[in-house]
Amino acid sequence: MQPPTREKERLTPLSTLHLDEYDMTRHHWWTHSPSRALDTAVTRLRIGHTRLNSHLHKLGMTDDPHCPWCPTYLDTPEHLLLQCPRHHSHRTALLQSLYPLLLRRPTLADLLGGSPDPGLAFKILKHTRTFLQKSGQLHRI
Repeated sequence: MQPPTREKERLTPLSTLHLDEYDMTRHHWWTHSPSRALDTAVTRLRIGHTRLNSHLHKLGMTDDPHCPWCPTYLDTPEHLLLQCPRHHSHRTALLQSLYPLLLRRPTLADLLGGSPDPGLAFKILKHTRTFLQKSGQLHRI
């Protein structure tokens, strides 16, 4: 008996997927990168369940909800990706890489694949993943 189509898709090895041709209208299209850690980080950032201090504080798991480097700012996904001076050089590289995509002032939603155009969202998310990797903050997300 042949498994249903969705089961076949689920069992397809990631290395055989051609992400350029991938149907990005499917649910959770952002979770198909070669790195499970990056997929997990992006999903956590999208749903707001991270290991950043602001979320851990809400759960009663830490006393301080502030950024470790900016004691007056909450440690939120938006602060990490868009504001924290600790990651200025990586953010500058991210913003420069988004410039050709005509994205001048990205929002948190933009960086996490919130564009109505799935192709554009996928391209932006690729650059966001690079930022997350190079900033060395995956362990905190």
